[in-house]
Amino acid sequence: MMDAVSDLTWLLDVQYASAGGVELFLDVVGPDPLPASVLPVVVRVDGCPGWGSGDRRAAMLPFVNPVMARAGFLAVGISVRHSGQAQ
Repeated sequence: MMDAVSDLTWLLDVQYASAGGVELFLDVVGPDPLPASVLPVVVRVDGCPGWGSGDRRAAMLPFVNPVMARAGFLAVGISVRHSGQAQ
């Protein structure tokens, strides 16, 4: 589904940590091509099953993050440990 937006740069399944036996990943979408200069970054945390799906992919599509990427931001969706995992 994410590759349907081909005018953007997608970096998917980037592992950023491992905590308590849980591997944590992030997905990034940005302008294509990525500039050599620094870009502002917006990070969206999709929360837990009580507040959202808990899936970082839900933070990426369909609308907001591609719009931000086209406006010159890097938009990041991250996976998190839920309260039962991170006590």
